[in-house]
Amino acid sequence: MNASTTEKELLCVKDIMKRLNVGRNSATEIMHKLNPEKIGKRYYIPKQTLENWVTSFATK
Repeated sequence: MNASTTEKELLCVKDIMKRLNVGRNSATEIMHKLNPEKIGKRYYIPKQTLENWVTSFATK
């Protein structure tokens, strides 16, 4: 597989910052609302969890 075509399944704070166009503090706050998993020193959330969280605001 080509690295440019593969999609991450787990997202870190930097990924949330890029996807939602928010700063580090906001991305970290969002991350901790969504029950992240700690792997090593970093926290991650599943991509689907973030997508569900975002769509929950769109449907309100």
